[in-house]
Amino acid sequence: MIGKDFLTFAKTICRNDDEAARRTAVSRSYYALFHEVRSIVISAGIRIEKDASAHMKLVRYLKETGKGGIDDAKLVGKKLEDLREIRNAADYDLDDTAFNSKNTCALQYALAESSRNKLLSINNADLKRGLVAYARSVREY
Repeated sequence: MIGKDFLTFAKTICRNDDEAARRTAVSRSYYALFHEVRSIVISAGIRIEKDASAHMKLVRYLKETGKGGIDDAKLVGKKLEDLREIRNAADYDLDDTAFNSKNTCALQYALAESSRNKLLSINNADLKRGLVAYARSVREY
C-alpha cells in the first residue's frame, strides 16, 4: 500500500452521489499526499512519529526546506496544509455543507494529485539534502 493507492480510491468514490463517500474521498486525497511526503522524509533518515504531530511536522519540513531554495517544496507544504484543513472539515464538521457538492470533492482530489506530481518533480537528492539540512538546524537529525 502506498499513498497513490489512496488517490486512486479517492477518484473512484468522488463520483459517488453520497455525501459520506465525498467526505471520505476528500480525506483519502489528503492522506495520499501525506503518505507520499512522509515516505520521502523518512527515506531521508528523518524520524516521523505515528501520531498527530506528524501532520504539522511534515508541513513544517516542506515549508522550511522551501525557504532553503527548493521553492516547490514550500508550495507542496502549503498545499498539504490546505488539504489537511479541508480534510479536518470533512471528518469532523458534519454541519459543513461544502461536501454536498461533488465540486468540493473534485477540487480537493485535483489539488492532491497536482501537489503529488509537483512533489515528485522535485529532484529527489536535492529535496533530501534540504530536508536533512533543516533537520540538522533544528536538532532533529
